[in-house]
Amino acid sequence: MSDTLGKTMRDSELDRLGRIRNDAFQRQQDAWHVMQKAQSGRSEARAIMNRAYDKKQCAFQEKQRLWEQYRITRSYNGPLIEEQKARQESAAQNMKRAFQQASAAHVAGDGASAKMLANQGHQYEAEAKSATEERRRLVAQNIDAQQRFELAKAAFEEARETFNADQKIFQSAAAHHQQMRRSFDQAKEELQRAKQAFDTRLRFLRGDAGDG
Repeated sequence: MSDTLGKTMRDSELDRLGRIRNDAFQRQQDAWHVMQKAQSGRSEARAIMNRAYDKKQCAFQEKQRLWEQYRITRSYNGPLIEEQKARQESAAQNMKRAFQQASAAHVAGDGASAKMLANQGHQYEAEAKSATEERRRLVAQNIDAQQRFELAKAAFEEARETFNADQKIFQSAAAHHQQMRRSFDQAKEELQRAKQAFDTRLRFLRGDAGDG
């Protein structure tokens, strides 16, 4: 028995297989650490991508909300704008007519009629001004609603671009992790073969091979 152990300890082939086994074990360990690092990178990239997705969805909902608000505002204000425009034009025409008639009455020496017509002209002038201001207010509402929608649209486009970029990063990280996993599996198989070769040689030196 002592001779067998001595032969085992002095066998160069067993030493060579032992070194191969040890090297394979180290490669497996290295591959495992690299795979774990790749997995962490994949998880981090996934988390970033998911946050970008949530931000994109929120931006999309905000864009839709402001679009609906803009659509309703424009639909509601459109007829009112036309109404105020017509009111302003009518008041302006009436104002012009009243002032012309007031001037004619003044020339004719009818002071009372001239004053009355002039007052009517000023009333029409105030109505035209009021209609213009109201029309401008309604137009400003439309513009404000449109601008808020455009800003939301731009924010959504930016969020979508960010998500697309983060998604590509995640896909790259996922592919890298799969590659490192395959490398680890390969290193693991190599270690198993190296162990098997070493154990086979060891059994042979101990006389186990002859039993077969």
